[in-house]
Amino acid sequence: MAQSPDPEIEFRQEDEGQIEIGQGDKYVEENEVSHDSSDEIYNNEDGGDIMGYEARETASGTEDWEEYVSHFEICAELGHWKESEKVLALAASLRGPARTFYISLSSEEKKSYKALIRQLVQRFGSTRQQSRWLSRLESRKRLTGEPIAALADDLRQMSQRAYVNLDSRAQEALALNQFYKCISLEMKCRCIDRECQTVAQSVEIIERCEAIRGDQGRK
Repeated sequence: MAQSPDPEIEFRQEDEGQIEIGQGDKYVEENEVSHDSSDEIYNNEDGGDIMGYEARETASGTEDWEEYVSHFEICAELGHWKESEKVLALAASLRGPARTFYISLSSEEKKSYKALIRQLVQRFGSTRQQSRWLSRLESRKRLTGEPIAALADDLRQMSQRAYVNLDSRAQEALALNQFYKCISLEMKCRCIDRECQTVAQSVEIIERCEAIRGDQGRK
């Protein structure tokens, strides 16, 4: 007949089991505290997610500055950033010449988002690079296999950068003029015959013609 276990041993086993359960509860509580702390770090006072929309791109001053600022502003709006958060995030994204220029600014200009943007635009904006954009605009050609709409979008953006001091109608007219230089004489005549006033109108006609030719080529 088997002897019953030692009562003292049973008591110790039960006690050790209680300790393990207690340690597990403590572990869960620590995790809950850590999770709560994480929530406090990643959320601002208004409940917006600060880190959810980061301006992951960087700016060195050699790229299209207006395009970068547009991307940054969208990230700031989605993340519900405050002015103090925007100025720090913008400063952290600067690299190369833009970073060097930032270091040279005064403390007041570094603390104000509007002042910092104004200084950076004056230094790296389109007005300081008009000649470069004009050269790109005049030398732009349609690449082999490039969609006509992609060429048109590029020309319109270049025209806006190269002639930043002109109104939108003048910029569109100059873009259309350069657009006609990139297409065949036949297509140009078709667009003029249809009295196209914008690049988009010309693109619509050319796309239709190219689609018809493509269909005929497959027959």
